[in-house]
Amino acid sequence: MRDWFGAVSAFGQEICVCQGGEARKCRAFIQPLSLTEPERDAYPTPAGMRDGRKYLIITAPDAFDGGGRAVIRCGERSFELLRWEKMGGGSHCEGIMRSKAGGCGA
Repeated sequence: MRDWFGAVSAFGQEICVCQGGEARKCRAFIQPLSLTEPERDAYPTPAGMRDGRKYLIITAPDAFDGGGRAVIRCGERSFELLRWEKMGGGSHCEGIMRSKAGGCGA
């Protein structure tokens, strides 16, 4: 099934991808990469602090345009996209992000 992400995207979280001077909304699944201490994600990082934790993001195949730096907003949290790749013959994108202080413009 080539469009499997479309079939499951309703279960993901709404995100805003800020890249190349544009902001666009889509849906994604976000999961911490370090699952050894999941309870530490229950405590927010103080304002202005970058905690450096890394996260996996799975999203639509057209979520990132490849045009430079990207910041992802999900609710009150911001992430910096470190790298991404289209997977499954172009059915979706998977990427690695880290927590970031500030919003799209920070």
